[in-house]
Amino acid sequence: MIKVVTPSRLHLTLIDLNAEIGRVDGGAGITLEYPGLEISASKADNIEIIGNSLLAGKMQKAVQALLPTGEGIKLHIKDSLPDHVGLGSGTRPHCRQQ
Repeated sequence: MIKVVTPSRLHLTLIDLNAEIGRVDGGAGITLEYPGLEISASKADNIEIIGNSLLAGKMQKAVQALLPTGEGIKLHIKDSLPDHVGLGSGTRPHCRQQ
């Protein structure tokens, strides 16, 4: 099983919008412990996504596009961030295995 846990990020501003210092759309922000994102994944016979989240549809599409035919996965969305409220729901998470 793999478990992904991430904090949220309060975005204060974007910096370097035209890449003059080398980072397009880099930002300044503050990390918040809550709300956060927690997802666990394990092998399964079919694709199963558990949890009421706006991410479920996106995850379903991504899994179908990435998994080889005949492979399955069980994703459990325990907690998720609301979309488009400036908390970094589109930011790439850091992963740890358990």
